[in-house]
Amino acid sequence: MFLSERLIETGSEQNLRKALRLAPLNATAWSQFGALLENRGDTESAAKTLQHAVDLDRYDSGALINLGLHWEIGGEPQRAEECLREAVRVNGAFYPRWVLANFYLRQGAAEAFWKAMQDAMSVRRADLTSVFQLYWRAYDDADEILQKGVLDRPDINRQYCDFLLSTGRVPAAAGVWKRIAPQLQARDLQLGLRYVEALLAQRQIEDGVAVWNRLCEAKLLPYQGLDPARGRLLTNGNFAASPSARGFDWKVGENEGINTALLASSAGPELRIRFSGAHAEAVDLLSQLAPAAAGQVYQLTFRYSTAALPPDTGLYWSIQDALSGERLGEAPLAAAEEAWKQGNLLVRTGPHSRLIRVTFAYRRAEGTVRAQGSVSLAGVDISPAPSRFPSGQSRGAGT
Repeated sequence: MFLSERLIETGSEQNLRKALRLAPLNATAWSQFGALLENRGDTESAAKTLQHAVDLDRYDSGALINLGLHWEIGGEPQRAEECLREAVRVNGAFYPRWVLANFYLRQGAAEAFWKAMQDAMSVRRADLTSVFQLYWRAYDDADEILQKGVLDRPDINRQYCDFLLSTGRVPAAAGVWKRIAPQLQARDLQLGLRYVEALLAQRQIEDGVAVWNRLCEAKLLPYQGLDPARGRLLTNGNFAASPSARGFDWKVGENEGINTALLASSAGPELRIRFSGAHAEAVDLLSQLAPAAAGQVYQLTFRYSTAALPPDTGLYWSIQDALSGERLGEAPLAAAEEAWKQGNLLVRTGPHSRLIRVTFAYRRAEGTVRAQGSVSLAGVDISPAPSRFPSGQSRGAGT
């Protein structure tokens, strides 16, 4: 018996014939031999062989599937369906249901297809990528796929949302996210952040803010939600949490020769950036995307102190329109060696602005060497401000 099983595993005609001589009552061997005959084009012999396999073991789902596919190829869909449904009855696992669903799809029986796919999905806990790929090849309709093909179950919704983001079908993720969002769990944080970033990449700013805020409401992010209409534009401006570089949080530049650390002091958290002197002449140190309203004057405020930096530090804050790339304003920082100083930058957004990028950067000042020292930042914020300057101008001060 062991030898015949090993021969069957190889699948070659010679070994299958040997297996049948050793174990003539083995339904699996007869089924595989019948499939081999089918592939060769000997349909008459294949039909007899496959039927013999089923007669030997009515509970061999593989034999029933092969016989069903034979009848389908031969243009007898009713007999094919009977065999495939019987395969599902005797073996309710994923694969027989998957084969039956694909049969219905080829036959153009849409409702039967969706029902069979839901049944298949209900018994599988592993990767469902092949299922979702089939849906989109067959129908390419986000609403129909979600309503008819994706069981409203947390594990399946997560898999489907991940599939949509991974394959660039970001607009289609809105429906399944609505299922996930009401009962978020810790495991949903990374998925939610990916969704935020995908929405921002497609310039769906308002939707990105809504997803970000839901993560905040669910306490998966340690921040207050964003609300541009009420002046809440910036995330983690007090550096109470380590910048994550995700979504609307700070992104810390990875620059050789520059070290960034979050420190706790009696005055509260601060972000300290140390310069070794062995770094590039112009680098972005810290940046964040923030939602904004069009045609609005905003004021960036911040506190900072420096150590061992020259009067012209080369440090500056800048704000630009993140979608158009237009630079809206810049505020250079003078040295602040003795105490914390307050700085600010006033900018006016453009008529179509919806997203701005706030950047803290270094650019070696002419006539100076590369910085060796440090700067500490705290209390960074952006808020709407009264219009204090003519359209098209900006004002900044770092002293």
